[in-house]
Amino acid sequence: MATVTSQLTRINDVEGTLTTVSIGGGPGAGANTDIFLQAAQSVGRRLSNVTLSGYWLNDGATNDLSAADVHVGVWVFVTHYGALTALQIWLGDSTVNYDQHALPLAGYPTLGGWVRIWVDVSRTPTATGGTGSGEAAVQYFGLVVSLPTVGGNAANVIMDAVDRTTTGLLLTGTSGLWSDFVTADANATNQYGVLRSFNGVLFCLARLTLGSASSLVFNDTGFVIVFPDQSLVASTFMGVTVDLQHASTNIDWANGVIRSAGTKQGDLIVTGTSGDFDATGMTLANLRQITLTSVCSLLLSSISACDKLTQGGGLIDGCAISGSTTADGEAFLVSSNPANIKRCTFTFSDGHAIEITAAGTYTFDANKFTGFGAGATNDAAIYNNSGGSVTLNIVNGGDTPTIRNGAGASTTVNNPVNLTVTVVDETGAAVSSAQTAIYRDSDNVELLNADTNGSGIATTSFNFTSTTAVTIRVRKTSPGTTRYVPNSTAATITSSGLDVKITLIQDKIAAP
Repeated sequence: MATVTSQLTRINDVEGTLTTVSIGGGPGAGANTDIFLQAAQSVGRRLSNVTLSGYWLNDGATNDLSAADVHVGVWVFVTHYGALTALQIWLGDSTVNYDQHALPLAGYPTLGGWVRIWVDVSRTPTATGGTGSGEAAVQYFGLVVSLPTVGGNAANVIMDAVDRTTTGLLLTGTSGLWSDFVTADANATNQYGVLRSFNGVLFCLARLTLGSASSLVFNDTGFVIVFPDQSLVASTFMGVTVDLQHASTNIDWANGVIRSAGTKQGDLIVTGTSGDFDATGMTLANLRQITLTSVCSLLLSSISACDKLTQGGGLIDGCAISGSTTADGEAFLVSSNPANIKRCTFTFSDGHAIEITAAGTYTFDANKFTGFGAGATNDAAIYNNSGGSVTLNIVNGGDTPTIRNGAGASTTVNNPVNLTVTVVDETGAAVSSAQTAIYRDSDNVELLNADTNGSGIATTSFNFTSTTAVTIRVRKTSPGTTRYVPNSTAATITSSGLDVKITLIQDKIAAP
């Protein structure tokens, strides 16, 4: 069975006797046993016709939140959500010097309800009061809103449990599923607000970690995980981490979706090289970073609008990569082993498709590149940044990529394709000993000059670099044999080579 462990620390469960301080005039805040998310109560206050009013929850003790990556999560419910004109989380020290963190109203759902607002404590605040909160000694947690005049008498600005974390939830054990996280995240006493399920979609607000020093078996299919656009979190806060440090850890995904909903992106990070991770038929979209290791396989998947993919020696096979958000002159896929990039298609958006970091000779299998720039430019398909010599042997009809070499680097691309001309007569019979030549149109260089064999075929090998226009010339006019009218035709060499049939018409005027 699978076990989910919380990596959150509860700061205040908002139970029992509460100490609150009003922000703005009017009736104060107090315990609310009518609307609460976990345990038996929340804290709430009635507000109407106010600008940046609310209340402080005094934790009664100082909390050191100064460590790197610390986030504070507050559960919030505003019953007049449709009328909100501002919503902020305030963090204050014992003398109520405080930081204000404003949530864009687009971050509060149009259908209302409980919202887990996560705040990166170290972010630049929207505004400050006094000298600011002092992250090492946070004691007051404020919920502040602006509202026009609204009806009713019940508390309408409500807060429940306050937590801190740098990560999220950890899953270990066997037979793990994403639903194990969902079940653990929503219970009567601990609402974590890390992974919530709505209409079959899993919304991940922090980080999910699969595996540890103990083994884990995790197989799931057909899932959809979305990282919401949480404007108050750090760029590294949301994501899925796969930990492969145990040799018996085996994680398999199929036909799933992992994507970000906005500018604050999640990521997929694999660590460790002892276990095994296979992902097939995935859709990975708008992710900040995808990091694999040598024991990973990413197969038959769509990867779009992501910032960076680090191969780590893993297998990337049959994937369609497009819309990468890397900058001009940078590469989307950082590769230490290009031989493990196979049958992939790369469609240009900006920068390079692949950066090669290790010198060597590699078989480069059936990869296709569309729209990339010329060699030596910041938009060339491949950036050799190994500092040494790289040879790419193209096989199975792959494209010859354009190359930019970094300092001390050199690149040889071998893409041998066959140039084949088959010569037949008007009846379709093979014509042997026909003189056959192929000339490159751009400079009239001769690429083939040979007589056809007994099957009417003349052929040669050609190192393909780009689509090449050629002219084919065939003649057989030797005395003493059947003579034919010479034939000249245009053709194009592609990444598949050239395979052309030429028909010669018998010259019935010329003497044999």
